[in-house]
Amino acid sequence: MKRFVFFLLVVACAVQLNAQNYVHKHQADFLFGFARLLEWQSYDNEGITVDILGSEKITEQLNLLGKNNLVGGRKFVAKNITANSEIKCNIIFIDKQSSFLLDYIMPKIVDKNILIVTEDEDLIFRGADVALSKRNSTVGTSSMTYIYNRKSIENKNIKAAIEFYGYGKNVDFRSNLGPLPVEEE
Repeated sequence: MKRFVFFLLVVACAVQLNAQNYVHKHQADFLFGFARLLEWQSYDNEGITVDILGSEKITEQLNLLGKNNLVGGRKFVAKNITANSEIKCNIIFIDKQSSFLLDYIMPKIVDKNILIVTEDEDLIFRGADVALSKRNSTVGTSSMTYIYNRKSIENKNIKAAIEFYGYGKNVDFRSNLGPLPVEEE
């Protein structure tokens, strides 16, 4: 009986680890895709940079994608940062465990055209531009999608390809009443 319980525990851990790897890979795919669909007013000579507040697994996945792929003819690099790091990037990704750091990060990037992406949808209410989320598509499976604040992205002088707006769901804000879904034209 003890062996059976141990076996179930090992299987449950393996399934959880596999699910986490799946999420990190898809988050990295979305971030890389955003870099391809967006155009910044100014670029660093180094190329497109994504700063990650959180999981090193996402950074590893992004660097694997960027190793053999250029984005608009530019190198693509991801690096982990801390809240105290200097922020010099095109995209910053804040994972759910680090979401409490948004209020600390915002003053550092207020006049910069940096896309803020998170996996915490509530951060859209506090200044994030894009939130990744899982949604159940069929029984036992899930896929990833995103919501974005188009006005916030445009106010940062970040130009997005029509595909960026078409794949996600726009949310707009009224003063203190929360988001309103916006019908695409």
